[in-house]
Amino acid sequence: MQKSSMSGRLQYRETVRTPGTGQGRVIRQSAGSEYAYVEVLVEPIERGQGFSFVDRVTEQDRIPSPFIAHVETGVLDVAARGFSGFGLTDVAVSVIDGSYHDTDSTSSAFADAGAMALGNALAQLAPVILEPVLLVILSVPIRFLSPVFGALNMRRAHVEKTVHHGDKDEVIFVLPQSEFGDYRQEIPIISEGTGTLSFRFAGYRELPEGLTMKLYCARCEREMVLPEVGGEPYSRTCLICDTDLEPPDSAAVRGAIR
Repeated sequence: MQKSSMSGRLQYRETVRTPGTGQGRVIRQSAGSEYAYVEVLVEPIERGQGFSFVDRVTEQDRIPSPFIAHVETGVLDVAARGFSGFGLTDVAVSVIDGSYHDTDSTSSAFADAGAMALGNALAQLAPVILEPVLLVILSVPIRFLSPVFGALNMRRAHVEKTVHHGDKDEVIFVLPQSEFGDYRQEIPIISEGTGTLSFRFAGYRELPEGLTMKLYCARCEREMVLPEVGGEPYSRTCLICDTDLEPPDSAAVRGAIR
């Protein structure tokens, strides 16, 4: 189930609350030797800043510059999927250390090591889900303010301000996109057809833990946090590998955990 209050499905994101590190080491012997080691620092950054990749390796004898671009490729691949299948945002990933071999290090090994390093860091940091929110401007006659605010209180809205315009009030508020569709349908009823509204995307905010579900992917071998939309999980299949998800305490999952 993937619901949206407008066109397409809801675009959730993931972020981290605290900094942490992760390591990735690749040692392969099949079809020739390959080696790469990467350590990354993952940090939260200001909301709305997106994703940042930074090279902080100061010694060329740790990771030569030509390999850094391949580390970034691996990091970006994981960042696009996140830990639960949503893209990372408001996160900075810095390469802080690593090592290479004069003859065995390859671009693919460093891409895989970078991906592994970020994946291991996220597994420890347990990213939280961010939900998309809208800035809505609603204009209604003053006599309908009470039911308007009552409906907003039930939909996790945050009222920014109310502006008086003659016999009408303009209510400006932030509302989760998942709540917008039903609220937009309520307005003509609440206002007896006199209310008008406009809206625009306003960014992301952290989804309350009470509105998330934990499910387990046996193939990815991880417990994932997914949003609850309309009382159901956002998806019943893994957003990374398409495997059917199970409750964390199911017998099938217990058998899959090694």
